[in-house]
Amino acid sequence: MFDFIKFGKYCIIFSIIITIIGFISFFTRGLVMDIDFKGGNIIEIKIGKAFDNNQIANIVKTTVGKEAVVQKLGAKQENVSIKTEHLTQEQSAEIFSAIKKQFNLAEKNPLSVRAVEPLMGQEIWSKGIMSMIIASVLILIYISIRFRLMSSFVAGVTAVLSIVHDAFIMFTVYSLLQIPVNSSFVAAVLTILGYSIHDTIVVFDRIRENQGILRKVSRTELANISILQTLSRSIKTVLTVLICVVTLYVFGYIYGVQSIKEFTLPLIIGLVSGTYSSIFVSSPLWVWWKDSEDGKQVSKVKASKIKPA
Repeated sequence: MFDFIKFGKYCIIFSIIITIIGFISFFTRGLVMDIDFKGGNIIEIKIGKAFDNNQIANIVKTTVGKEAVVQKLGAKQENVSIKTEHLTQEQSAEIFSAIKKQFNLAEKNPLSVRAVEPLMGQEIWSKGIMSMIIASVLILIYISIRFRLMSSFVAGVTAVLSIVHDAFIMFTVYSLLQIPVNSSFVAAVLTILGYSIHDTIVVFDRIRENQGILRKVSRTELANISILQTLSRSIKTVLTVLICVVTLYVFGYIYGVQSIKEFTLPLIIGLVSGTYSSIFVSSPLWVWWKDSEDGKQVSKVKASKIKPA
């Protein structure tokens, strides 16, 4: 039988390394915030023909020296939405003139030019963080009641550490690759937290059931058997969801639908991390924590039996 708990030691070391890299990246590079959070401008233009997103982004960069997030719009994908940092009226006019010249447009004006204030994005961000904190507390309470045989508090803490691990992995990838963080990312993180804790609870529930059946095996063997019994279910579930999400991402990438890409990319990262953590992080942490508590209790008993000379 494969020793998931022993292999989990190397996985947790790997996760610690990723965490350190993540902290370094946060402090040196930070997170790139989309205009949902920092404000900016959205220019919508009717192109009327096929175009490449990178071509539009390069025009904006060359014209006003600003980075742009470009998205195709409309049923025929012949309109364009350009998101940038705050622009003056003159800069917006320069961008439209450059695109009009490049594509020989007949339109005299863009479809719309509007400013986006960061207030809504900041509210989404703060409420998203609050939601994660509340969810973690409720998860801790639920597991403390549900898994009494497993030492409920220990099981609850390791489960919460598992979902915190998944959220941090997603933030680390976005920081390292400098992918803009927006409201879709926040929604994806909350979705993954639900998926990850569900996967962890399935494993913990099997451990709880097996505790009443496999009374003579060690805690490590108990966890390994339980993980193996739920492994097929975990793999089938994540593969089924991944096939759907990856297909959506490829669709969004091919047809330039930025909103689909923005939502599915963090889901892909989180699905892989959530399955990984439920098998190789939460269960090994529970085993080691409980073994450590047992070791301390044995030491206390031995110490109490030693009589002073």
